[in-house]
Amino acid sequence: MSKTKTIKRKIHVKLLTQYCKGCGLCVNVCEQGKLNLEAAPNERGVLPVSDQPDIACNACLKCVTMCPEGAIEIYEEKNGK
Repeated sequence: MSKTKTIKRKIHVKLLTQYCKGCGLCVNVCEQGKLNLEAAPNERGVLPVSDQPDIACNACLKCVTMCPEGAIEIYEEKNGK
C-alpha cells in the first residue's frame, strides 16, 4: 500500500510598488483575489497594487504576465528561505 505525501508550497508575492502605475490588470486576472489596488494614492499619485496576506497565491503567474511594468515577482520558499 502506497502512501501519498502532501507537500504544502509556500508562495511569496513580491510587489515592486515603485514600478506600479496602478493600471489594475493584475487585479483583474487574479483568480484568488489576492491582489487589490490601494484606496489612497502614494507619493506619485498612483493607487499601487497590494496583496492580501491572508489569501494564498496559487502561483498561476497571470499577474506577472499581465503587468506591463514588471512590478510583480512570484517565488516559492525553499528550505525555509
